[in-house]
Amino acid sequence: MKQWLKKKMIDAVIKTKQTINNRRGEGFVDTAVKILMAAVIGGLVLAGHSVKLVGMARKLMKAG
Repeated sequence: MKQWLKKKMIDAVIKTKQTINNRRGEGFVDTAVKILMAAVIGGLVLAGHSVKLVGMARKLMKAG
């Protein structure tokens, strides 16, 4: 019973180390994060520009 438990624990440690050291798919995650960041930043920039345009339009309407 103790040998079986010891073997299971060793197997779990080895599998955990292999999983941590595995670098497969790392590039896909990096690319996905970059795409999401670009989309969020682009959305914020567009939102900022549209707010400025609305403010400018209101000023022009008040002046005219």
